[in-house]
Amino acid sequence: MYIYDPNSQSFRSNRLSGLGGCSRTNGTNAAGQPYGGYGLRQPGNLAGGTTGTGKFYPERKNSCSKQYPECDIAETVSVNCNSEGFGGGFFLPVVLRDVELQALVESEITLPTAAREIKNVRRNVYLTQCKAIPSIATEASVNVFVSGYIHKNIQYVEECSGYLQDYSVEVPFSCNQTVEIENFPTQFFSEKSTSTGERIFVDKKGMGGDHCVSGGLTFEYYNEPIECRLLFSAVNDIDLYKHVDKWGRFCKIVEKAEVLLIFRLIQSQQFDELPDGEEPGAQNQATQGRIQNKMNRGR
Repeated sequence: MYIYDPNSQSFRSNRLSGLGGCSRTNGTNAAGQPYGGYGLRQPGNLAGGTTGTGKFYPERKNSCSKQYPECDIAETVSVNCNSEGFGGGFFLPVVLRDVELQALVESEITLPTAAREIKNVRRNVYLTQCKAIPSIATEASVNVFVSGYIHKNIQYVEECSGYLQDYSVEVPFSCNQTVEIENFPTQFFSEKSTSTGERIFVDKKGMGGDHCVSGGLTFEYYNEPIECRLLFSAVNDIDLYKHVDKWGRFCKIVEKAEVLLIFRLIQSQQFDELPDGEEPGAQNQATQGRIQNKMNRGR
């Protein structure tokens, strides 16, 4: 266990007798609330404070990026290693499916100043998340979680004549869908806890379990993730101007947009032989034809 040393302004090990080397601490946090328990503070106590012995510990913020004291390091007695080569074949990226996803987005945009006329609007789509996991409901499908935003750059004038105003705004959207796939993703499940696979030994008297010896088997499969690559995006929207005054000026825009995404789901897989299937480029041609069809509709 580690405690904070105010003299050196660092954490140091505190190995004391008691419950397995833990030390009992009582004190108050920064808000003046008392606590007690084993360790620096109670679980969930994020505020800094003092321990029962008057030692100060810093505030712990709820952040995964913050550096905390490392875990204790056990003393390794011996290590024996051996290796054996096996397997082979081909490790290739496999296209599970090209997916077309539609999201209907309604948003309200407030301009910084009143606009008389919108001169130009530029729209760009950016994805902040595109994750896929195999579905347990149906074998030939994956659940896709997509999040992103529409970056709109609006140029407008405030009067009949004057300077061109430039304003940018981001419209977030999120969409979760179940998608059928043609090529199945490979996945294996891990057993990370001994709660279902604990090994118990009988004691010397044969009357029960030996409390001094225990064991178990845990294992982890490291699956290849399903990657998502954006191939095409389109924004089809209509802007409604609200609160228009008698001079034709407005500040609020209600946007109703259709966001169309075409992305590719890919997973790297192992093969003993090159897989048979469509000729190289056949799926690309089908996807490019679909994209071209969408572009022609918008013209």
